[in-house]
Amino acid sequence: SRTSKVAYRLTRASSPRLLTSTDSGFDRFRCGGTAWTMASVNELAYTKMLLHAQQYAHCSVDGFCLGARRGDGVEITDVVPGFHNGSLGGALETASAFAAAHAAAQNLYVCGYYCAAAHLRDEALPKHAPSVAAALSSSAGGAPVVVLQISNRRLADPSDHALTCYGGPNCDQPRAVACAPSSAFVAAADAGVAVVDFDVHLDDAARDLRNPAVAEFLAA
Repeated sequence: SRTSKVAYRLTRASSPRLLTSTDSGFDRFRCGGTAWTMASVNELAYTKMLLHAQQYAHCSVDGFCLGARRGDGVEITDVVPGFHNGSLGGALETASAFAAAHAAAQNLYVCGYYCAAAHLRDEALPKHAPSVAAALSSSAGGAPVVVLQISNRRLADPSDHALTCYGGPNCDQPRAVACAPSSAFVAAADAGVAVVDFDVHLDDAARDLRNPAVAEFLAA
């Protein structure tokens, strides 16, 4: 189960250094003469994604990435947690619309989709991920869109952010990602900070999908 893998991250004592735009690992690179889309993920977005996965370790989870275009890639600065009971049909469209409105309020756009499988060894993208990415790309007006997958297997390594980035026309081609794995996630989980996803919001509309508690914890 993912629970055992998340436990590695919850008990680690330190975090890797944050990657920045000046690091060689952050630079856009080329393979076979083709430019690969680059994504960077900041601490707030990363913390929300990992808290979402930890909170529902027995489920597949997903959500939307918010950010800004940076050259050929995207800078992801926030996420809207989507579902832990399955993302289907009208609920997915409604959640996407909320994410778009929340992004626009911050002068951002919905630049990606994130997901984590329910099973430890499941490294496959959800079958619906390409169609979700295609819909986001259509709304993005030509700006880059990526899919981020949280790898359950890689959570065992505290120096690994455990994210795989996909881009390309069908968002199924590996792309470079610069991320900020952070000890703040460990502290937030230990303090009982929880995220509200769209499933929870559907049950109680008073629960805030923007999850200001996470940002407040990181700023404290």
